[in-house]
Amino acid sequence: MNVDSIFGIKSSAVIVLDQEIKKLKNRVVMSADISNKALFGMEFGKTVFSEKLNETSRQDTPVYFVINNIEKQTEEYQNRFVGLVKDREMNGYYLPQNIVIVFSVKNKDSIQKISKELYKFCDVLM
Repeated sequence: MNVDSIFGIKSSAVIVLDQEIKKLKNRVVMSADISNKALFGMEFGKTVFSEKLNETSRQDTPVYFVINNIEKQTEEYQNRFVGLVKDREMNGYYLPQNIVIVFSVKNKDSIQKISKELYKFCDVLM
């Protein structure tokens, strides 16, 4: 299901400039280089990131799941987010319906560094 975003479109995933992130009031931010284990698995005996997303998503408003510095990762590493965008699932964790995935990049030129596979599932808002 697509969610109305603050940018005025319906989308499950968008690519924006880093400077736009501060406009998002209800956001959960992580770096693109986070490990899969820390993201949706167990680390040090407890869930780490999925717990925060679940807590935030209990609200009726959109929650922006911001993944910073996506352009700094290898194409292979970026492609691990394809399932998250396409199927809203990663490692058995399903995103709540009100989550909008936001990939942030430093500048417009950085968009060229996003993998083609991931890019085709995102709207670019610049």
